[in-house]
Amino acid sequence: MKPKRVREVFRAMLLLFSGWSLLFRLVIFSLIYGAYLYISTRMLILSLVVGLIFAVPSLYYISYRNKKMKREIALLKDLNTYATTMTFFLQSGKNLRAALEATRPSLSERLQNDIDRVLKSLDEDSLSPDMSVFDKYKFSPIKAFNDVLIISRDEGGDKSTMFNRVNENINFAITKHDEMVRGKKIVAKQIYFIIGAMLSIPVMLSCLSTFLSTQMYDQFLFYPISIVGVIIFFAVMITWLFKHEKKKTDTSMFI
Repeated sequence: MKPKRVREVFRAMLLLFSGWSLLFRLVIFSLIYGAYLYISTRMLILSLVVGLIFAVPSLYYISYRNKKMKREIALLKDLNTYATTMTFFLQSGKNLRAALEATRPSLSERLQNDIDRVLKSLDEDSLSPDMSVFDKYKFSPIKAFNDVLIISRDEGGDKSTMFNRVNENINFAITKHDEMVRGKKIVAKQIYFIIGAMLSIPVMLSCLSTFLSTQMYDQFLFYPISIVGVIIFFAVMITWLFKHEKKKTDTSMFI
């Protein structure tokens, strides 16, 4: 990963986690990986160093991407709340400004800020509200909803007929997104079970050798190539884990 990209990712992570939270997670991942490798290799310093090396990308693939996915899911629900609540108030007879003001308290802080920008644009030009603040979400059903919003204000018409179809499209898109997320989680659990089972083999052999007072595993570790093999095996398994974490959390809502 290029230095510029690393800086961008780090800044994005700081938007979701505090610096102390990232440090705490880094320590936890390092200790977990280090403990596993120490049991598997019986080499403390090497285990801690390798554990720290793999703890760094874990912050991105495990902590950040999962938090980002949850944030996107929450945003979709928030956008749906925005559309349904706006529809309710518009159908009850409120104008655009009044509907926006009444809808605002039911939304998250992020969408409240967007509503504030729209209201500010109405203050500046009541004929041209700036709905482009929603474009950054790249969720086309909401863009369609806002287009209908402006059309209904400028040209009138049956609001029930105009908004029902676009709200159905929003609900359909969110339902399909939820199905995709659930499907990916099911596949991920199966993969994680396989990875966990494979990673447990060196640990079980090491523990059995200790509890049964045999030298079999110690004799295996006597050769440096064996230690290298254990570390490579660990690296392959963790990289596989990262790969599937990326697949599981790639639930883009850009529809």
